[in-house]
Amino acid sequence: MTTADLAYASIADIAPGLAAGRVSPVELTQACLDRISRLDQHTNAFITVLADTALAEARQAEREIQQGSYRGPLHGIPIAHNPWNPAYYPGGSSG
Repeated sequence: MTTADLAYASIADIAPGLAAGRVSPVELTQACLDRISRLDQHTNAFITVLADTALAEARQAEREIQQGSYRGPLHGIPIAHNPWNPAYYPGGSSG
């Protein structure tokens, strides 16, 4: 799987590679951040992208996995979420 493929792969495809050390959480996270950077100008799907935090957490997950502390199929998988809180949306409303 190429780095470009990582951002489009399913968790079911990636998780075994993460557990076995064949896929790096850092590379996976960077691939997702690159995809966001490339596409968000057209989709406006993200208000805030915490790239530094995501990469720091990916490095931590990578260390844990390398030390034998794999915690399951979501360990090392980057996620994006919507907080569903109007306070997070500049100029937004709750109605």
